[in-house]
Amino acid sequence: MSRSRRVQRVHLALPVNARFGSTQVVLVDISVLGARIEHHVPLGTATGGNAHLAFRWEDEDISVDCRVVRSRLERFSVGADGLTIYHSGLEFMEPTVDTRATLKRIIGTFISRALHEIAKQTGYVCLQLENNRTWRKKRTHDPGQPAEGFTVSASEDQEQIQMLCNAYEQSDPAGRKMIQLFAQLSIMDGEGIQPGRYRP
Repeated sequence: MSRSRRVQRVHLALPVNARFGSTQVVLVDISVLGARIEHHVPLGTATGGNAHLAFRWEDEDISVDCRVVRSRLERFSVGADGLTIYHSGLEFMEPTVDTRATLKRIIGTFISRALHEIAKQTGYVCLQLENNRTWRKKRTHDPGQPAEGFTVSASEDQEQIQMLCNAYEQSDPAGRKMIQLFAQLSIMDGEGIQPGRYRP
């Protein structure tokens, strides 16, 4: 099976407990082609060998045959309180159509949640048009639209914001309402809804 480094791989903010062969492991990141696991004892399977990976994610049981593509000692500790850590990379071996669909759904969910968190942390920018000629810009955590002007995600491209300002100034009341609607859509990007791009 050919492998591509361009596949979407997601790092799990909350690692998932899993079992690889007879070894208890933690799933650290995952893609549709493979996964990276963390464990505290060496794998019973050597590099190039195969074993079964099984884990549970939000009430779904996922299991897939894997090949170990690399395994290394990440941190060695001694003493009663020490914790030795290994990291291993796995390649999925011909997962079923259902398993691939589940993996894609898991990855999509993590990406959507990450975008939502970024939007919450970044906040918004409110641009208010005063006296129909001066723009006042301020950072805010309120996604609401002002009476005159618009609010967008703070991650919105600056060139796009300037384009909206120019279009807003030249628009009639109906056109300005449309621009505010566009701005409202832009702040929903963190919810996984991709807004369109304004074309004057």
